[in-house]
Amino acid sequence: MHNAVTAVIQDSTGLIWVGTRGGLNRFDGYSFKAYKNNNDKFGSLGNDVINCIAEDKNRMIWIATGKGIFKYNLYKEVLTELETVPKEYTNNIVIDKDNNLWFLIQFSLYKYIQAENRVEDLKTKASYIALDSNMNLWMGDNDGNIHIYNPKKKPAARIRIINKNLPANARSISKIYPLIHWFKTVSFDIN
Repeated sequence: MHNAVTAVIQDSTGLIWVGTRGGLNRFDGYSFKAYKNNNDKFGSLGNDVINCIAEDKNRMIWIATGKGIFKYNLYKEVLTELETVPKEYTNNIVIDKDNNLWFLIQFSLYKYIQAENRVEDLKTKASYIALDSNMNLWMGDNDGNIHIYNPKKKPAARIRIINKNLPANARSISKIYPLIHWFKTVSFDIN
């Protein structure tokens, strides 16, 4: 396994997936299995630079790489390329409640609608995306701003979270952690 870890998830079956700059690794609690680029051989990973890993509702593992997106079918134990997207640097994947994939390729937002096997280029620039518990898509940009993406409304106001006084190369948003509604309203009866 490569020592530059870029992504880690535990899937719904308990397997640990580790993405590195040298490939994809799966840990079952006892041993690691490595998945690597094998010169575009069917069933192999098409690129060893792993940037993000996500699991959908059907227990499919989606891998964002330096050259596109790949899906690992846990039942068939095979990797396939999502051929409808550009084979370019993909740095982020999130999956919404409808099992659609939202991702960034070359810092442009795309949406893959699984039920229709269709990809939409949303022609929106971002440096990072995240979904909150209400399925709002949060977007960060390369100038230190965040906002919520809503395709039905005109662009939302951007909120600056990184001061403009910093050099331009230090203002890119590289992670967003939306608040999760973990608390419930509690009422007390005081006698």
